[in-house]
Amino acid sequence: MEHPVVTRKVITIVFEDGEDIVEGFKNALKEQNVKVAEFETIQGKVRNFDLKIYVAGNFIKKHFDSEYTLCSISGRLSLKQDSVYHGDFAISLSKDADMKTMHGQPLSAIANGEVTIKAKCID
Repeated sequence: MEHPVVTRKVITIVFEDGEDIVEGFKNALKEQNVKVAEFETIQGKVRNFDLKIYVAGNFIKKHFDSEYTLCSISGRLSLKQDSVYHGDFAISLSKDADMKTMHGQPLSAIANGEVTIKAKCID
């Protein structure tokens, strides 16, 4: 028997300083005709970002101005009939100076230096 060959399509997007990584990722998916993207890794730092976080039984939007390091990303985005990407995804971040960490859904986030996101493409 021949050994099966397993291939998978991965999209890697590198953002430059000052780019919005949330809108930029959605735009890159649309340009590459990716229907579903399942996040794998994220590297870099962000500043001036909005997170939807869970506090005391409610989701709230919170803004952060300072620099945070991106630790992880999870979830997926799917292209819906309205040609807009929908889905649940979250990032974990840490503040180097005081080891403060947080987790939430990014609504917007500006790259502080280079940021790299990798995601598996599912058709």
